[in-house]
Amino acid sequence: MSAFADPLPHGGIDEIFPDVFLVHGTFRSGPGISFGRNMIVLREGDTLTVVNAGRLTPDGRPQALRPDSERLLSHDFAHLVSAHGEVLRDTARADLRRSCATAHGME
Repeated sequence: MSAFADPLPHGGIDEIFPDVFLVHGTFRSGPGISFGRNMIVLREGDTLTVVNAGRLTPDGRPQALRPDSERLLSHDFAHLVSAHGEVLRDTARADLRRSCATAHGME
């Protein structure tokens, strides 16, 4: 048994400015209650400073989102309204499947 909690869903490690990296992640505060969180990594030479640290998958890739993506795609739907971004109409499931294929290597 690990002394650490399992990684929660997170995005990739994106360099948003030179030597400044951002990871969009998740924080669960209780059953059915989760919040978005951002982790910042600052690089100065060989030194990294992590702000608002969150546990990542071993390779840092967003594979932690794959089970959620698979579960969502198991349903039949045409539209998707998310907390951020545009409403996807009529082709939401096909659009999401294409995105997941790229991000997670899903067929």
